[in-house]
Amino acid sequence: MDKVGDELTRATVLSPQYLRTSVEYISSSMSAMIPQEIFDLCIDWLEASHESSLPTLKTCTLICSSWLPRARYHIFRRLSVDFRFRFRETLPELINQLRTEIFANPSIVPYVRVLSLQLQYSLGHQTGSESPYEILSDIPFTHLQQLHINFACSLLTKDYPWRLSRLLRLLKNNPYLEHLSLRNFAIDAQSMHELLRTLATYSSCMKTLALDDIRSFRWSKTENAWPTPPRPISLERLLVFDGPDFDLMSFVFRHGFFDWNALKTLALVGSFNEAGVKALVESECGRNTSFLTLDLRNLRKSESLIRSFRKH
Repeated sequence: MDKVGDELTRATVLSPQYLRTSVEYISSSMSAMIPQEIFDLCIDWLEASHESSLPTLKTCTLICSSWLPRARYHIFRRLSVDFRFRFRETLPELINQLRTEIFANPSIVPYVRVLSLQLQYSLGHQTGSESPYEILSDIPFTHLQQLHINFACSLLTKDYPWRLSRLLRLLKNNPYLEHLSLRNFAIDAQSMHELLRTLATYSSCMKTLALDDIRSFRWSKTENAWPTPPRPISLERLLVFDGPDFDLMSFVFRHGFFDWNALKTLALVGSFNEAGVKALVESECGRNTSFLTLDLRNLRKSESLIRSFRKH
């Protein structure tokens, strides 16, 4: 009789229901005994130490409900949208998928911190007047730390004011932005002034600004009447790669947008003329700069410019 009782006991102990209950009990007990911060640190380490950690992070979302927020943070922290690839869907279908599956998904939106937009697209995707720029009006993120946009040589067409207003609204909605990169972007001088003024007003955390191949086709004669920024931007890194027909270098130094004493890395490459170099020298930029890159290939030798360098 005792032998039969022992077998029944072992059968009960080894039953799937008993094992499942035991695992759930142990898991809940561990979560109760160990602070949640310890689990969060372990998930952080997992993401930082493994290049292909995505499958493991997905598994973490299934282990325990308390693990879900931290695992989701790393899974959805970076979002890249690239229209250069060929898809089976048309451009309107791709934009609609972004709106419904990502931008309207409460399980994704709160966790996105890095957004990269490649707005160059194949004409084979386009079936009407739609363009990738339309997604700028639907971006719901408000906690971005990094924003990278390649506008793919956008022109100053009739929809240019709409494009610019959506970009400014995106910047205003993300006050924690630290790194901003804009490439292949057509913008006139007054709009560039408004863009930098928006950063000075709303982006107090800004550390890096990269302007690559910025193009302009219109200039305003009322530059002196434009409002001054409320405060200078304390950048650590400023990278300007000037596009054709836009003397962005001298424009940057003519207006008091940046606190040059805070700058540690400065790279200026492009159509740097004498006025731009003089504005750079007179700004006394570089007191705390550790890395300085200047491209002066298009600059003619000038005695007044040499005296300016010697003076400062």
